[in-house]
Amino acid sequence: MADEWIGDRNCDICKEDCSETVLYDCQTIHRGSWATLCEECYSKHGLPGGLYQKYQGTKVLGKTRMLKQESSNDNERRTR
Repeated sequence: MADEWIGDRNCDICKEDCSETVLYDCQTIHRGSWATLCEECYSKHGLPGGLYQKYQGTKVLGKTRMLKQESSNDNERRTR
């Protein structure tokens, strides 16, 4: 079974609903604190090279679910 985001689907900075798009659970440039960010806010506030998990809004049986697409751990395993 795919990993699924079950928390709040709104961006912590701009408050955009990310249910139909992409959501990042990531470290930020703000002292490395964690946040849930939309794609635009992630590009501005995400910590470069920091830890993250990326979720994509996906319709499954008529219901939108946030399924994990990738994480910083995936990228680390590829480089070994």
